Amino acid sequence: IYTFIGMVYGVCLTAPLFWCSFIDTTLLEQQIQMSQSRGYTEEQHLIPMIPTTDEHVYVILSFVFCLALSLAVCALMSFHIYLIFTAQTTVECHGNNTRKKKSKRGR
Repeated sequence: IYTFIGMVYGVCLTAPLFWCSFIDTTLLEQQIQMSQSRGYTEEQHLIPMIPTTDEHVYVILSFVFCLALSLAVCALMSFHIYLIFTAQTTVECHGNNTRKKKSKRGR
């Protein structure tokens, strides 16, 4: 459960950055224009919480990894909660499902 909470926290932290750098790029464009108008040769962090173009890859990868891992951990956690409520182990669940499939084919 702690891993799931950590991944959800990571998604919550990177979602606004992902949104600003990948979907709604108006603030990014403003930051680039501000950097150029102030005479900088490279893009600077002039607007808080807006990544530079060099940092986009890291933001996107962080968001996608955290989202994918949180969904995978959630699926496994749901399966284990199901096993707890049905008082089964993973091996028993697999064996019961195999027997159900065989009995349905035998009809």
